[in-house]
Amino acid sequence: MEHVLINIIENAIKYTGKGGEVYLECYRKDDGVEVKVSDKGIGMSEEEMGSIFDSFARLQNAERKKIKGTGLGLTIVKDIVTAHNGNISVESRVSEGSTFYVWLPGLIVGAPDKKSEDLTVAVNITK
Repeated sequence: MEHVLINIIENAIKYTGKGGEVYLECYRKDDGVEVKVSDKGIGMSEEEMGSIFDSFARLQNAERKKIKGTGLGLTIVKDIVTAHNGNISVESRVSEGSTFYVWLPGLIVGAPDKKSEDLTVAVNITK
């Protein structure tokens, strides 16, 4: 699971410009734990979101071409999450940012209940 979180957080940082913010939340949800990673980066269109978990998927606009990657990271992330009987999903809007949700079954001791004790971390990106 470490690889999952590192990949999603690194992507959020890469696709968020200087001075942008990345948020991380973790909470209990539906007999499991959900991790939510949000950014205020360049975002994606509906069409682009449909292929981001495919092997070698690289979104092809001018801003994204400057960012290095193989197009395998999110494919591997999805495979790991699925192997643990979890789910991964994304919400995004162009020029507004993206939010990735990773849900895993089973309660983890110490994970806060979403209604009462969200754990939220904001990271200020300075490139």
